[in-house]
Amino acid sequence: MLELDGVGVLFLGPSGAGKSTAARLAEAGRCFAYDHVAVFATADGPVVWGLPGGTAAAAPRSTRAHFPLRMALRVRQGTAAPAVMFHDGTEALFALRESVESAESSRDGEEARLAAVMRLSERFQLGAVTTVLERSLTPVLRDALQRSVRGTQ
Repeated sequence: MLELDGVGVLFLGPSGAGKSTAARLAEAGRCFAYDHVAVFATADGPVVWGLPGGTAAAAPRSTRAHFPLRMALRVRQGTAAPAVMFHDGTEALFALRESVESAESSRDGEEARLAAVMRLSERFQLGAVTTVLERSLTPVLRDALQRSVRGTQ
């Protein structure tokens, strides 16, 4: 989980997807959490807090633990060029839901989680980031942050 230019960028994916590599390749960013975060809705938009634990990434550490959440990106490995692609609708909802953990497994609990995830997914950009080994992610992440401010895909 990365702070870049004062906002939070989450890298999503299962173990081995390349989240730590993505943090290292975004050399202008700083890690504020390694494996676990909490996202809270506020009047000003979602805020992401780094939680303790996880395996340290070989990337600089942020001095802060919380930031306004701007993007959550599923990490994919590629061979062409680094890129960010935004999702919308159902694709965005499922990309975020697969990364939400909860001890509550009842049907009512799952419906409540989906409703919360749906509300949150309307407040920040969801998508995918393609990483390429030894190619900087900073330019494509900054471009994506600019597009997210303007509301363009």
